[in-house]
Amino acid sequence: MSIKDRSVLTNSGIALESMYRSAFLPLQQDCYRNNYNWQAKVVSPPLPASSRDLYALENANSNLENGIVETTPKFTFRAYILNQGSPQKCQSPHAFFEDPCTINDAEDPACARQMIERCILITSPEGYGGGIPQVGDTVNIILRQADQHGAYDLQFGSLASLADSSIRNAVNFATFTQCQTLGEMFGTGDLSALGGTTLGANQATHYIEAERTADDITLIVLHHTSGSSGAGKAQGTIGRFADPAGPTNAFTWIDPATGQQIQNPTCAQVMAAGAGLPLDTICHPERRQVERIVRTSIHYAADQGGNIVQGVLDKDIAHHAGPTWNRRSIGIEMNGDADIGPGEGVGGKYSAMYNEPLIHAVSQLVARLTFQHDIPIDREHIKGHYEVNREVRTGPGNNAGATLPGQGHPDKIVPPGAYWDWDDFIARVRRLRAQMGV
Repeated sequence: MSIKDRSVLTNSGIALESMYRSAFLPLQQDCYRNNYNWQAKVVSPPLPASSRDLYALENANSNLENGIVETTPKFTFRAYILNQGSPQKCQSPHAFFEDPCTINDAEDPACARQMIERCILITSPEGYGGGIPQVGDTVNIILRQADQHGAYDLQFGSLASLADSSIRNAVNFATFTQCQTLGEMFGTGDLSALGGTTLGANQATHYIEAERTADDITLIVLHHTSGSSGAGKAQGTIGRFADPAGPTNAFTWIDPATGQQIQNPTCAQVMAAGAGLPLDTICHPERRQVERIVRTSIHYAADQGGNIVQGVLDKDIAHHAGPTWNRRSIGIEMNGDADIGPGEGVGGKYSAMYNEPLIHAVSQLVARLTFQHDIPIDREHIKGHYEVNREVRTGPGNNAGATLPGQGHPDKIVPPGAYWDWDDFIARVRRLRAQMGV
């Protein structure tokens, strides 16, 4: 997001004073610590949290106007946090950001849209029954606590209520219309309008927006989820990465009062203990339990039904193989546990999770990616996760087996076996690439 360039102030003393007043004075007043309630301006239209809610969302406001009180489907939108209090009590955490709806160069849609995309993502809570905010409205939001010291998370927040919708009829209606037009590009699936920076409901939460070209992408990394397999699982995997709260893992908390270990305690339990949320954990907005944050993502997921679902655009960087590898690779996640049933998969050459629809779909995807990004089809440029991350001891491509450390149970022994056949896979990719006529 663009930051206001205070260097335009010709007098350095005035510039420093401006910076001091807008940042350090509010901090000295301690108006941020443990202060999670703010007002914000809506800068993108609400979008359903899932496509099945689309029709209900479009009709929710009309139901309210007709006196029909129903639970509104979950929705998300972007918001620009406003200064707090009148007279100003606490300056907005967005104080150094230009308001995307009023920037001077707003006629540049790519710039404005990029700024909107970097504003805080607000999600309606379960059971929300209020009006659905529109672009230009003021809303009351609740920020998520980020650590035990009273700081908050500026990536995600929860909608509390609609505060003021009068701006829709105000004199700056033209600005409202402009932001509305820009915001409508979010989550529509039309990625061509401005170059494409989002995959809508499938867009991963944690990724790095980039403009990678074929020169930048030189590697494809294959993963397995170590979880359940089956047709349709790919969508679930992408949905987990796209959760507004981000993907999470189980968190074990020790109650300071009793010494008892509790897995995924309720948010109320932890907050009642008085120390706040432990570092790198969140209070999950839906499950209302404390879980450990996992800042990972994947470009594609595949399942045993031959389904491929994309979660991060090829041009962007997903967090799947470590920083060094991420910058130059595309990651593919295959649903299932590769350590189970060696030799029980397709042709007796793979483990049980790798059936024909999955192997064919992934081979076809890799063939297309190698063509699009000019990647050689060989073992130097197509690898298993275990080859780029030494902490990963099994997975696609590793037939040597391993001893995996147990967590509260005996170590897991993975004996050597036919878990994956690189020769067969590479041959499939080359054959499919040839069928493309390239």
